[in-house]
Amino acid sequence: MGSVSVPQATNICLSADRWANIAYYRILRLTPNHAPRILYVKHDAMETFIMPKAPSWPSHLERLCSIPDFHKQDWTTMTLDESWIWPWGYTLHVDQFEAHCIPPEFLCSSLPKVNLVEFLPVESMMGDAALPRGRVFRAQYRGVSVVLKVANFAYQVRKMKAECDAYRVLLRNGCTAAPRLLGYVFEEVEARVVGVILEDVTGRRAKWRDLDACLAALGQIHQCKILHNRLNPEDILVTGGGVKFLDFGSSSFEYSPVEGWKQKTASEANLLGYIMARSGSGKKGVAEDDMEMEL
Repeated sequence: MGSVSVPQATNICLSADRWANIAYYRILRLTPNHAPRILYVKHDAMETFIMPKAPSWPSHLERLCSIPDFHKQDWTTMTLDESWIWPWGYTLHVDQFEAHCIPPEFLCSSLPKVNLVEFLPVESMMGDAALPRGRVFRAQYRGVSVVLKVANFAYQVRKMKAECDAYRVLLRNGCTAAPRLLGYVFEEVEARVVGVILEDVTGRRAKWRDLDACLAALGQIHQCKILHNRLNPEDILVTGGGVKFLDFGSSSFEYSPVEGWKQKTASEANLLGYIMARSGSGKKGVAEDDMEMEL
């Protein structure tokens, strides 16, 4: 089957990043009379490649659009070797790698899967909103504000698998010490799950006076055989529904013998007390503000 060119398509750069001297682009293609596509471009960048600032992203997308094969309809991933900055040229490979996804064993089969395009546009919740590198977004789902956490590229899947696994187990055990898992985000087909849909919780950053409540919430997580592994005062919120721990991208499950497990949970609880005592917003004797925080 021959390739079909779609020069009338609108291409939008959803995400762009650099990892190990490789530049990645994640592009939404909107074409009349076609379903929306999400395409991936990997540029094996030179060592001198510098991550551009926000105003440079449109020019990079223009360069991609200047490649004739870019406009064909029958590819999902594209690899560019060498420099594609004119006039040096490039070597192009189509569908040399597969679009990433979260394996089904990390998902809760009873929860809904929603196409990413149904959430667009989204509001970035981290970094410079003009720079397409964020992975956490606020969006509307069935009239309710929710939070999306997405693995934009394959190298982010490991952390997203940990998040999916942790939220799945926390939900199954009725744990209220984390945002509730509502569903999953997919791209193009349901098999390509790339992120989670979480309840949008708001509250204030936990302070030293909240230590007992924080330890109790952490205890709930430990009862699910989960170690958080990345305790950070900015990721602990005191909400109307109690203390919520965020960011389970470094979490792990532990099935150690009883004594080994007790030692690990005690160590993490001690660490929580230490970081809350030492953090600028929670240390004893430090003036406490009541600045509202959001997930």
